[in-house]
Amino acid sequence: MKNLSIRFDRPISLRAGIVSIIVTLVLFLLAITPPHFSKVFLYALLPGLPFTLCVRKHFPLTQVFMVTCALSLVVDSIASIAALLLGLFPKGAEIFLVISSALISWSALKCGRRVFILFSMKDAGALATAAVVLPFVIATYVSNGPRTTQEGIQYWMRGWFQSDSCYLFSLVQETCERRAYPSENPFAAGMKNYYPSVGHCGLSLCTAASGSTAPFALWAVGPLLHMASVIAIYFLMYALSGGSPSTKATLALAGTLGFCLWRPDFFLYPQSQSLFFPILAVLLWWLLHRLWLTDRNLAILTWL
Repeated sequence: MKNLSIRFDRPISLRAGIVSIIVTLVLFLLAITPPHFSKVFLYALLPGLPFTLCVRKHFPLTQVFMVTCALSLVVDSIASIAALLLGLFPKGAEIFLVISSALISWSALKCGRRVFILFSMKDAGALATAAVVLPFVIATYVSNGPRTTQEGIQYWMRGWFQSDSCYLFSLVQETCERRAYPSENPFAAGMKNYYPSVGHCGLSLCTAASGSTAPFALWAVGPLLHMASVIAIYFLMYALSGGSPSTKATLALAGTLGFCLWRPDFFLYPQSQSLFFPILAVLLWWLLHRLWLTDRNLAILTWL
């Protein structure tokens, strides 16, 4: 048992360039193949991984998942906006993902970058927090979404799904259908959409690549993104806590669960705030890690 413990605590060393090349090859295969539902998961996770490996050299395991989900949405959104402006959506966006990943791979290989990943007390607390929240997320999704009945496939929408989720689905689907930025309010003809929708364009890439529609694609990948939100909040709480690693993990777990109870809508169903919140949490965590959390920076990020 002692030897197993030592080996378990030893960090895993990865060559960032090799990992990025593998991601690039997978993205290339995705770009040249027809739409498939599995792509909604792959595009929600893979595009940000090469960029994640450039953020820092030492990572707890769950932080890799947290940062990758946030950066994947950012990269998907940038690629989608560029493709929409050039009239090349969605295939153009997929090609842009391949190019960006290839450039990161070349840079990582050139400098010989290595990343060290370790499972630590931080990860145990993050997984415990996610395990507490996950059953509530699953219960919410099971009681909503598609289901097969005698009359065919029906889509059930209760509570928040009838309002916020429907608006999210509509903006994403509008981008897919019109191959343009969703400038029109989907529920009021002729009225402009004043909702910032850059992130929705990134989700539209996942939807278009899946070959399905937004309500089905985002319903499938939603729980995965919610877990990224929970873990991002956990690490933000961990960075703000003091004491020993076990004390900080306990305080972070309690703080994250308290936040989930205070704003369950951020973690239980697909809506704009819940899916984009990990980006803000990761930025705040990064600023804390870099010791750049000034009042001015915090105010700017909170406004964003």
